[in-house]
Amino acid sequence: MDFLFLGMDSPFFKDNFGFNAFTPEHYWAVFVCFVYGIAYIWYARTQKHYIKSNLFNILGFFVSGYVIFWTFVKLLQNNFNPLEDYPFIICNVMALFLPVFTITKSKLIYEITLFWSIFFTFQAMITPDFYHSFPHYSYFKFWIVHGGVVLALMYATFVFHYRPTFKSIFKSVGGLLVYMGIVAMLNKIIGANYFYLNGKPETASVMDYFGDWPNYIFWGLLLIIPIFIIIYIPFYLELLYKKKYNKLVESK
Repeated sequence: MDFLFLGMDSPFFKDNFGFNAFTPEHYWAVFVCFVYGIAYIWYARTQKHYIKSNLFNILGFFVSGYVIFWTFVKLLQNNFNPLEDYPFIICNVMALFLPVFTITKSKLIYEITLFWSIFFTFQAMITPDFYHSFPHYSYFKFWIVHGGVVLALMYATFVFHYRPTFKSIFKSVGGLLVYMGIVAMLNKIIGANYFYLNGKPETASVMDYFGDWPNYIFWGLLLIIPIFIIIYIPFYLELLYKKKYNKLVESK
């Protein structure tokens, strides 16, 4: 098994604890994710349907595969912490099971995870909570997971023309409550703090505005529905525009 440890002293595997949020390194990562996402979607929109599906599946398996790779490396390095490293955090759950969505193209999965990705994943990208800077494998994992999940949902939206409905908001909230219930039980069993159900992150986040535990959980849940409604507004406006446009066409 010694061959598995070859290269473990490279900067890619060596911990550096060098990442700081709101620095050029942070801004560049967000910029690269944004530009790559636009380019990937733009290219896919010009292709035939089977190529669009293949690109969707490649994205899903790559993102999920990197989560598995990251976990494998952690185990090889004897650096796996059960209290932090299981893929129980919502963005990691979406990333790990992303191939299920890209293969099935399930509308229900889209409806549930679209709001999750826009709210939780974007928030994580704006206020990242990790330690290692470029070119550490954990650095790539963070941006591949968060950027990849958002890209997959935007891909379904702009390439396959999926759209949420108003009912999707409540499906997403219901799914979130189920997820939180499962994670709360897992936290209790192993004494962890996944999804920050037992305490806020050490870095700055929107939770800082909602008070201490458990107040920030209560206020967060209370605000979820109006936030999801705000996320839905552009889709609703698009629907109104299409209806108005179709009426104009029919009247001619």
